[in-house]
Amino acid sequence: MQWPGVVVLMAVESACIPLPSEIIMPLAGWILIKNQSLPISFNLIAGILGAFGCTIGSLAAYWWGQKADDPS
Repeated sequence: MQWPGVVVLMAVESACIPLPSEIIMPLAGWILIKNQSLPISFNLIAGILGAFGCTIGSLAAYWWGQKADDPS
């Protein structure tokens, strides 16, 4: 669960749960170094996966706040 784990952990971090991305993204860099067979352009893909996780977490936090604010 390497790259899906990065997406999930970044989503958790963006959903206002205290899990610092300063720990997650260096681990993603370690995965890149460990898999030296990956092309150099995969660095961009790793960043995009992190951003995708942040977007998912932000949308979840927004949805949760919207539901909590709804009086009905």
